[in-house]
Amino acid sequence: MLTKDVPEFLNISRSSLYNYRKRLGIVEETKDKITEKHLEQIKRLRNSRNKPANVTETEQIAKVEAKKENNKTGFLEVMQEDSIQLVNLKDQYNSNQQLINHLDKTIKLDIKKFITPEKAVTDTMEKYQKLNIALLKQIESVKPQEEDLGKIIKDKLANYS
Repeated sequence: MLTKDVPEFLNISRSSLYNYRKRLGIVEETKDKITEKHLEQIKRLRNSRNKPANVTETEQIAKVEAKKENNKTGFLEVMQEDSIQLVNLKDQYNSNQQLINHLDKTIKLDIKKFITPEKAVTDTMEKYQKLNIALLKQIESVKPQEEDLGKIIKDKLANYS
């Protein structure tokens, strides 16, 4: 494909195409023509940078898939003696954690395939990680001695980089 036709094909500006080519280090070799391999690399780079219009749809699909997987890694145990407020906070945390586990698995699979994870997936992961850290702080304020939550918060923050 001719380089001058690519911006229209990918629905990007000419300057964006140049910046993507520069970022990939292929400016000189794609001066006139762009190979299928380079076109695919530019598409992946564009998709990783553009926020999809339908992030909520991606999030809803991920929630359904996460419920099917039912991965309970990192869940907080709901005790019989817990107050209603504490049970609700733990249930919300566990629901978020289930989605986080699914998104983490999705991101790792993309990385193994040498594919840049979708921006919607990484944004959703970040959103729910932040929510869970806030929930852990709330749980700790309701019941400070609960399951050494300070350690869990530090672990979450260490993994959240």
